[in-house]
Amino acid sequence: MRKWAIAKLCIFLGNELCHLLTVFHAFGGCDTTSRIFGMGKAALIKKAMSSADVRKSASVFLSESSKSYLITAGKSLLVVALGGEEEETLLSLGQRKWSEKVVTID
Repeated sequence: MRKWAIAKLCIFLGNELCHLLTVFHAFGGCDTTSRIFGMGKAALIKKAMSSADVRKSASVFLSESSKSYLITAGKSLLVVALGGEEEETLLSLGQRKWSEKVVTID
């Protein structure tokens, strides 16, 4: 089990990212959800540090939002967290990742 010094982490991250830690905890795996393979809390935090779009998508989960807006934000957060481009869809990301693994050029 890995332990995090949250107070020190929040000083390092700043108020905005510290406020989003609960979202990264849920997406990166917690007591009630499994993490997605290759996507842990640290990876999400690093992406959020460099991407305003990741922070914007994550902040939707902490505000009162419609179901469709939450779904859109969740898909966007997953795409970027899994290494996709910010304008890419989950479907196109899956197809691209699959073809990168299957297609080889001799």
